[in-house]
Amino acid sequence: MAYILQRTGTAALLAALLAFLVIPGLFGPTSVAAGLEREPESNAAVMRVGTFVRKDLLIAYYCSEVHTAHVKELQADRDRALAAGEKERAAELEAQEAAEQEHARRQLAGEATLTNILPHLEKAWTQIASEERLDLIVEQPLFRREAVEEVDITAVLAAKFPAAAKKGGKKKNTKESGGR
Repeated sequence: MAYILQRTGTAALLAALLAFLVIPGLFGPTSVAAGLEREPESNAAVMRVGTFVRKDLLIAYYCSEVHTAHVKELQADRDRALAAGEKERAAELEAQEAAEQEHARRQLAGEATLTNILPHLEKAWTQIASEERLDLIVEQPLFRREAVEEVDITAVLAAKFPAAAKKGGKKKNTKESGGR
């Protein structure tokens, strides 16, 4: 070091040391080395996220054969309880039906979870993810990076709930989601 000082002078040595110490990534990541200012690579892996519109899924479920059968079963149980003179049991079933209607209203308002609907789709998740090449399925993301590809699977999910037959034998049409 003394040799360098004699040959180049103190200012040159300090400049060389300064340049040496600020080489990006040499002593740990800098903002550039850490990727904070770097543009995304063109060949970076893209994550595909399946999303769905809550309202459309709710409409499909509550107009479906699955839900209609559930409601008919509750009503039949209530009628049997009334016929057997079990007024307390009939009142419990009526209260359950009213609670389920209120839960549906709260779901539509975004105030309640979809825990009564999602289990009906449990067996389909893997198939849907495979067919649509998805890495993840969520309701609707609040934020996503550009490297995340969002795929609307609302219509695919809604199709898992065949519409209940209306009186007169016609099927009820369900709206297919074309986006948000």
